[in-house]
Amino acid sequence: MAIFFCPETGGFYPGEPYGDAIDKVCVELSQEEYQDLRDSIDQGKEIIVVNGWPKAVDRVTPPEQMIAFERNWRDSEIRNTEWLVTRHRDEQDLQLPPTLTLDQFSGLLAYRQALRDWPQAEVFPDLEFRPVAPASIAEQLQ
Repeated sequence: MAIFFCPETGGFYPGEPYGDAIDKVCVELSQEEYQDLRDSIDQGKEIIVVNGWPKAVDRVTPPEQMIAFERNWRDSEIRNTEWLVTRHRDEQDLQLPPTLTLDQFSGLLAYRQALRDWPQAEVFPDLEFRPVAPASIAEQLQ
């Protein structure tokens, strides 16, 4: 079955163009071209139109959106680790053996501080340089 792409609507249409593509210029894609584009979409790419043909390109996120996304991620990470800090301090106050070792708790506090410092880092908001939870803490969070 033929797949058509309509540059005007940005849509893919099986068989003869229909729906939003009626009376619009469409280009026919081979099954391989269509599948390559679908795979690219699944990998997070977006489809743009170049000379009437669809082309997959890396998605460009505006800097202000990326900053907001990273701040939300950071805030979420701090919230998600709060219970570990609270549990550890409660265990200490109750004179119970703590679940976390002193090294693990120090690592947790250092991670949370790195999260708070993350927006001021020169490389912020580059995902590649996000603070990483220590392995012992990451296990607790899963």
